[in-house]
Amino acid sequence: MKKIPNRFVDRTKNRYGRLTVVRLFGIKNHQTIWLCKCDCGILHKAKGMNLAAGDTTSCGCHKTEILKGGLRMSHGQSTVEATTPEYRAWTNMKNRCLNPKCEMFYRYGGRGIKVCDRWLHSFKNFFADMGIKPTRKHSIERKNLNGDYKPSNCNWVTSRIQALNTSKNRFVRFNGERMAISQFCDRFGFCRSAIHSRIKRGWSMGRALKTPNQKSAIVETKKEIALAFPELAMV
Repeated sequence: MKKIPNRFVDRTKNRYGRLTVVRLFGIKNHQTIWLCKCDCGILHKAKGMNLAAGDTTSCGCHKTEILKGGLRMSHGQSTVEATTPEYRAWTNMKNRCLNPKCEMFYRYGGRGIKVCDRWLHSFKNFFADMGIKPTRKHSIERKNLNGDYKPSNCNWVTSRIQALNTSKNRFVRFNGERMAISQFCDRFGFCRSAIHSRIKRGWSMGRALKTPNQKSAIVETKKEIALAFPELAMV
């Protein structure tokens, strides 16, 4: 069992906004995680430090209610709405595509990436299509890197997943599934560094994946695995 932090505070039955603490759920990275019940009936896990600081006060239902409608300001957004991660994602998205002074403009608006008409002037439409960010680690991603920001081309993903979908990555298609080289290596047991080193030296991906390392008997086995992948295509 993980060690309980020295400054442990029992929050059982305490109330934080719409959340009532049910019990201690666990301890992660020396921080207490509490199982809470929201007034809407949903069970929700929250860090003790976030509860104490007032950063977590509901399962997310409160923010949804605010974003769907709230105290309005003259420019069309609510006071609270304009401070949400979703709103910041929306403004940053437009800034990358419309503001030549933005340092990332050359990768977006500078090469023709646009924000669709439905989202361009309406945060409510953007939120209706995208919904709440699952976690703080999620950000907006375009499935097709050469496509515009629009409902059919965007979703929330973690930074790790988004890093796989960059123009610097190389991809293969196996059994109809497109995946980054690093994903392919992890799935089938290839050494990432060896494969990437070969590609940097100018090898084709087919040669890099299917040529064994003569110094390693283990990789000889991997050669047999690679040669058993006639469906492997380079994309």
